Amino acid sequence: MYRPDQSLMDFSSHSISVACPAHVVRPRRQRGFTIIEVALAAFVSAVALVALFETFAKSYQLTAKTRARDQVRAVLQSFGDRFLRQPVPHPPSATDHFFQTCAGLAAPGTGDGLTWRSGATVINGTASGITIPLGGDAGVVNLVVNRQVWELDEDTGQINSSTVDTNAGRMILATFTADYDINRQHQKITLTVARTDDYQ
Repeated sequence: MYRPDQSLMDFSSHSISVACPAHVVRPRRQRGFTIIEVALAAFVSAVALVALFETFAKSYQLTAKTRARDQVRAVLQSFGDRFLRQPVPHPPSATDHFFQTCAGLAAPGTGDGLTWRSGATVINGTASGITIPLGGDAGVVNLVVNRQVWELDEDTGQINSSTVDTNAGRMILATFTADYDINRQHQKITLTVARTDDYQ
């Protein structure tokens, strides 16, 4: 038979225990980057890109400078080969001044007697030199070439201070100087060749 007082007594005589952990782990909220972190990352990336672009620019300039120097040396070598192989006119020609000697050690270079063919165009030198345009990735480089020719003393091999034009036993020295600008820097290359007069 149901007895309310007994049921109440039974309920009150039993304790109910609930497990309560000492530390409850709650899921952490996901958060994005702060403005300071984004600004710092952008600054580092910008510095890296600037350094990379500077490296590419210097590499390009160095390549252009090397290519221009090779072209200039080829031009000077062409004039040097002509000086070594072309027969010296006797008597000296009044129109061909390629072998005309300087009137002293301090005489400036000249472009008289220098010619250059660029395609169908023939470029003639003047007293101030011969200007030869060189193409390339860096644009047109204007090359100015001058020549200086001296008599050499057949005994000492030194340059004669005065012009001597003999028909035999003559030694002549030529210096070809090329001036040009590239990457806003002035460059100068010189080629010196010597030969004997092959006049018989």
